[in-house]
Amino acid sequence: MKLLLTDKPISAEEYTDFETTIGAKLGHAFKKFYLKNNGGVPTHEYYREFTVQVFSPIKYGEWTIEEKFETFRKQHRDKLSYLPFGHDGGGNPYLLNFMSGTIHVLYMGEKELTYVANSFEELINGLTLEMEIDA
Repeated sequence: MKLLLTDKPISAEEYTDFETTIGAKLGHAFKKFYLKNNGGVPTHEYYREFTVQVFSPIKYGEWTIEEKFETFRKQHRDKLSYLPFGHDGGGNPYLLNFMSGTIHVLYMGEKELTYVANSFEELINGLTLEMEIDA
């Protein structure tokens, strides 16, 4: 899977500063992914019945993870252990849970999260060109 329209690369030091700013360690797969690709549009956008349209950038670019995180925390005080890192075609944010490492999506107008994957690594390794629909 490649990413298109990536933003300016970040350094290992900038990544460490990012984790310090948000107050959490996000795991090896997340770090490796963002040091290689600072956000972007995935060529393989489907994970099961979900669509990942964009991975948000860290520090550089428009609507960074830091900006999304700050806004999300203000709007969802009951979900402070979640980091928005991307979104689907409808603008619904994908969230990484700091505590468990699981991935969720929050659909507009909903209060409850929808479970997506066990980990960030599972999500990015499971992205495909076509949507899987259970029969």
